[in-house]
Amino acid sequence: MISEHNADPEAHLCEGGSLRSHKMAEIIDHLVNSILGEKLHKSAKVGDCIVAPEGGDYTSIQAALNDGKKSIFVKAGIYEITSPITILSSGVTIKGESWTNTIIKVKNGANCHAIVVGDGATEIKDIVIEDIQIDGNGEGQTLTNLAGIYFYGGSSKLITGSQIGNCFISKCKKYGIYFRYSNNNVIRNNQIISNHDQGIRLDYSQFNVIEGNQANWNYFHNLYLYYSDKNTISSNQVNKTIYGGEGLYLDHSNNNTITANQISYSSPTGIGLFYSNANLIISNQVNSNDDIGIDISSSSSNNILVANQVSFNGSTGINVENNSNSNLLASNEVNSNGDVGILVSNSDNNILIANKCSGNGLYGISIANSGCDLNFVVKNYLTGNGSGSLYDAGTGTIKGASTTNDNVV
Repeated sequence: MISEHNADPEAHLCEGGSLRSHKMAEIIDHLVNSILGEKLHKSAKVGDCIVAPEGGDYTSIQAALNDGKKSIFVKAGIYEITSPITILSSGVTIKGESWTNTIIKVKNGANCHAIVVGDGATEIKDIVIEDIQIDGNGEGQTLTNLAGIYFYGGSSKLITGSQIGNCFISKCKKYGIYFRYSNNNVIRNNQIISNHDQGIRLDYSQFNVIEGNQANWNYFHNLYLYYSDKNTISSNQVNKTIYGGEGLYLDHSNNNTITANQISYSSPTGIGLFYSNANLIISNQVNSNDDIGIDISSSSSNNILVANQVSFNGSTGINVENNSNSNLLASNEVNSNGDVGILVSNSDNNILIANKCSGNGLYGISIANSGCDLNFVVKNYLTGNGSGSLYDAGTGTIKGASTTNDNVV
């Protein structure tokens, strides 16, 4: 650059330019901070420091963090780690050049997480991790409880206001992304692929947004919420669990919004609710899962399922069972499932209204047994099902506003 600068006969000789002696110096001697930020192309504004395999300010992300750097740009390269990259202060941004070629790889036998934010005893906020690829190298680890990115908050020391975006996270020994006591964060536009247990897991975490991710081919659950309330999960593509887990599983998790997701090819179930209440499940496509499309079980009550497409699942489209009461199922399309379209078993006071259940292997809707009390089944469209339209073995089932069955059969 200096040679080209010196060889240019017009450099700095325009009106208002610097003196000729500037060209003759051994360095290009602009003073620190003399170049205005607005004069730089956006891509040139890379942060407080550059981490690069060579030619940067640091060769490791942890070294930059240890020096107190807050905005760290990571050039393309493979950064093999033997201990986790640990963030213990707020306001840190780690941005890679591109998730296709900026790779953090856990070394064989390191037995560590890739990136850890927090220590369970420190309140941290405003962390950004983006455009990074994480290779957890799970086959090379002997410990099992390892994550690609771990937000490690405590019950009184939360991780908040942070974002993980445009990252590719794969082959981690257990979790791709794991939040614990982490609220009001965003996980957006990531690919979480082929991790050895769960793609994204939230424990005791609220008000997070999980949006626009691809969570595919993880070994058990692709998305898992445990005692995590009031989160929004939207517009994700969730395909294929490998060894017997739900695409999305809510475990003791309430008041979450699940909307506009595509959930397919899970084994056994697309969406599962277990002791989870008052969740809104709206406008999802839940198709071609091995067993049940949407499973509401084990005292999961007061949930609302509206306008979902639940088709081509191996057995039941939507299953409501085991004291799962007072759920609303409205305007869902539940078609071409292997057995029953909508099955209610040992559950009371559920409302099934304006659902379309066609082409299912057995019944369109089945109120399966006398343990089902006072369920309301009205204005549903039930045609072309293998064993019939509506099977009712329940107690006091209400089929219309009066004693007249006004379901379309």
